[in-house]
Order: sequence, then C-alpha cells, then structure tokens
Amino acid sequence: MLVLFLLVVLFVFIAKYGKQIKHKAAEKWRFIRLASKLPGPTLWEMLEELSQFTLDREKFTYCLEAIFRKYAYKDDHGMVSLWFGLTPTLLLTRTKSAKVIFENSTLVNKTDDYEASKRLTGNGMLSASGEKWFRARRMLTPAFHFNILRKYMEIFNEQAKILLEKLDMHSDTNQTFDLLPYLRRFGLDVIAEATMGVRVDAQNYHRNDQFAEALQIMQHLAWVRILYPWFWFAPIRWLFGFNRKLDYYCNICKNLIHEVIAEKKKEWEAFDNQPSTDDLTASGKKQLSFLDLLFSIRNQYNLTDEDIRDQVATIMAAGEQH
Repeated sequence: MLVLFLLVVLFVFIAKYGKQIKHKAAEKWRFIRLASKLPGPTLWEMLEELSQFTLDREKFTYCLEAIFRKYAYKDDHGMVSLWFGLTPTLLLTRTKSAKVIFENSTLVNKTDDYEASKRLTGNGMLSASGEKWFRARRMLTPAFHFNILRKYMEIFNEQAKILLEKLDMHSDTNQTFDLLPYLRRFGLDVIAEATMGVRVDAQNYHRNDQFAEALQIMQHLAWVRILYPWFWFAPIRWLFGFNRKLDYYCNICKNLIHEVIAEKKKEWEAFDNQPSTDDLTASGKKQLSFLDLLFSIRNQYNLTDEDIRDQVATIMAAGEQH
C-alpha cells in the first residue's frame, strides 16, 4: 500500500513539474557542454588544484591567480572554466570578454550565491534581478554625477589624513605590518559618511565599531557560504546555525541604517518644499550624502523606507569590501 502511495505521489510530481525539470536539466547540460570547451582544468585536475587551495580569502586569490596563469592565456578571450563540485564556473580575465557580459541587458538575474548578501542588501542593486535591477540602475544613475561625486572629496581628504597618521606610527619601526585592516577601516569611514552622512570613526575605534565588525563578519560568512560545499545545502546551514549567526550580525548592521534613515526622514519632513536631485547637485551643501539623494527621488519612484534601506546597505557593503 505504501509503495502504491509513493508511486502516485511520484506520478503527480512528475506530471506537475516534469516540464520544468526537463527544461532546467537541458539548460544545465547545455551550459556544462559549452563550458567544457573553454580552457581550464578538468574535473579531476580541479580536485588536484583544490588540494592547494586555502580558506583564507587573500591566499585563495593567489591560488586562482596560479590557475589563471596556467590556462587563461591560451586564447585571446581569456576565459577560464573551473569546476567546483559538479558546477562549472566561468572566470573572465580580459576586459573585452567582460564587456560582453556587462553590456548585456539580459544577464541580470542573480544566482543563489547572493543569498547571504541579500539578507542585508535586500533588493538593492547588488542582489536585485530582472526589472528590479533595471529600476535600481535608472534610479541611481544621477547619484554618480560628477558634480555630486566631487562633493565627497572633502570626506576623502579628511579620512586620508587620519589614515596617514595611523600609518606614521609604523614609519620608524623598520618592521612589516598588515596594511589591510587600516585600509578597511578607512574605507568604512569614507563610505559611511558619504552614504549616510554618519561618522562611524572606525579608524579611531570609536562609536559604531560593532557595526564595522558585524559588516566584516557578514562578508566572511558570505564567503564561507560559497566556498564550503556542504553549506550549499539549506538543511546543512540550518543544522549548523549558519543562518542564525548570519541574521544576528545582519540585524546589527540593519539597526544602525534604520536609525540613520529615521533621523534623515524627520529632517526631510521638516522641509516645506523638498529639494530635487538637481537642487541638491547645484547646492553648496558640503555634507551631501547618498541618503539625501535617495530622499530627493523618494516620491518620484515611490520609495519605501525599506527600498531606501536596501540601496544604502548595498553601497555600504560593496564600498567597505572594496
């Protein structure tokens, strides 16, 4: 009886989802077949390469660089096909090949690899797909106008002076030191003030230092989510408390952004006539932030507080990482 029941369930499942499964399987096979024609290690060679890999993000890039040098220069297109498990991944090492992807108006759907980042950035431009991505692009293009970007020079210069003061402490020691933590905190100070108009003061280990730490841990977890094959499966992530830890640090970041947006909202509601993006561009306001620009187009694009938060979080996450 149980066997008959399972057969009925299987029949219903195939009848309902058979076409979708067949279509996805055909797409997957086509991608694998095309990727196999590109230069790169075979599945078995990749297993040998993986034995040299490390989970450290910095050292991992050196391992990839070694593969690039071995395979990427065999053809002018500079494309390399790498196998991670049963999934081929394409890496582009030449601008002319990358240009084809970046200028394509249909390749805008994100994969599951963006899941960890999406918990913070929501439907921001980094993790949005399809029409939401196009809408975000149209909406944010004016924010990168030269007249707006040059207003941030004062922020860049001020934070650069603090960075030089920190580095000066090592100038007479005649010893090597890790520069990356200094650059990360410099980047966070710049992006926080330029994006939200908030002085995080991460370089001096002052307020909101918890925010800086949470953002870095989130980025590490996103890296782990991609690199560890067992974390590709949702039940395993749940079993190891991966998502719970990710949500904890995500909420720390979200809380600060929500507080800043609430304060900025009160500030804008006090205006009799709310300025447009053009008004802000032409204004002499020095502390113009990305958040100001989002509020200036809020009515035009019917932006909710959540929409604004997603875009701010996207710039914060991308800016701090790079």
